Amino acid sequence: MTKQNTISADRIITAVEPQELGQLVLSSDAALLRTPPRPKPLRQESYDEEFDFCTLFYDAFFMADCSHVRLVGPSLLNLKGHIENGSVRALGQGADGRPEPVTFKLTSLQKTDQLDVVFDKPLETAELEFDFGALGKHRVTVNENNNDILAGHRVVFTMFKYEPLPWLVDWADFNVKYHGADALLVYHNNSVHYSTAEISEALAAVEGLKRIIVVHWPFKYGPGADGTGHWDSTFCQLGMFAQARARYLAKAKSVLNTDIDELVITEGHKSLFEMAEQSTEGYVPFGGVAIAGEETVADASEHRRHKDFTRRGDTPFGGAVGRKWVAVPHLCQPENQWVVHGVKGMVFTRHCQLRQRFVILWASAPIGSPAQIVAGKTPVNSLSWKKLTPKLAGNSGFLSMCKNAQIIVQNISVTCDCADYRVSLLVN
Repeated sequence: MTKQNTISADRIITAVEPQELGQLVLSSDAALLRTPPRPKPLRQESYDEEFDFCTLFYDAFFMADCSHVRLVGPSLLNLKGHIENGSVRALGQGADGRPEPVTFKLTSLQKTDQLDVVFDKPLETAELEFDFGALGKHRVTVNENNNDILAGHRVVFTMFKYEPLPWLVDWADFNVKYHGADALLVYHNNSVHYSTAEISEALAAVEGLKRIIVVHWPFKYGPGADGTGHWDSTFCQLGMFAQARARYLAKAKSVLNTDIDELVITEGHKSLFEMAEQSTEGYVPFGGVAIAGEETVADASEHRRHKDFTRRGDTPFGGAVGRKWVAVPHLCQPENQWVVHGVKGMVFTRHCQLRQRFVILWASAPIGSPAQIVAGKTPVNSLSWKKLTPKLAGNSGFLSMCKNAQIIVQNISVTCDCADYRVSLLVN
């Protein structure tokens, strides 16, 4: 069961620890493990340490009713056949007979697989035993579905690891005041600085959040491309997206996906949630520009905030930031997979009332991040979209209508009409 701490009649804070996830994980010394998809000559030195050899499924939870169970996990790769040919039985059922599975279906999506098991009648208990042949037998406790907690709310969600807690609080505060978020879903991927309880306590101080869910997501993120161009082994985040969508966000009014170091500015301060809700498709993607820190700030890295990053940065994106998005969940079809930089198969059609300019003001994480961002030399207050790299200018038609936007960063305590806000980022 998920623990809920009701702060008031209209406010719920929920913390989910690893033991509350329905994990199925192989022993590290098992005879059969996941085979890495990347050829050995292209693997960096840390590849094996970072790769997830063992996880079969991140979580198991009920769907619409207690006869339908979904398991979400990383791409099974060489293990897929053993799962497809597996079997399941319900444990500890009553005298009226054990429910029998009528559907046992494995669906493969980008970097994530999901197993749907439908029984002929509701389960009386939440205990299942799977037999996956050479992969062994695995028992799992099926978790409740938590979509009702966030039903009807505007939810901003993210996953983080290295960013300091004040950044998370500022980011949440910004999205409440600027875009009208009233709920937050945060996954911390083994945060090296803070516990789930500390994160929940800090976010409880953000006024305007009616629902807060903090999930400790303890799985290996996976090795990056490391200059090879192969992003084939990072399963963790897209698995999180699939779990979040099915277990928490299916009934949300709208959802916004950004990272903690990204603050999204729109022309006229129009809410991204409102724009998605008013669009026919229920989906608005947007791009951005990178802002990097300067060496002069490095001496006090623990005190850095978004406002300390005031220059365009030379990043792997050439000054641009990959697209992020906001969407209305019930308008996304099952085949429209949620991924980091968009919703697959959904197309944003410009409407007159939605012709806005977007800028993501992005900064490198100051504590513990392995990323090394080189500070640019162009002052932000003289930067315009026309001066950005050709790669950004040709990235998408959506970005082309942003070409006349200018970025202004003011180190004063005024933003989004909230005089107490600590980070001031405005767009003309």
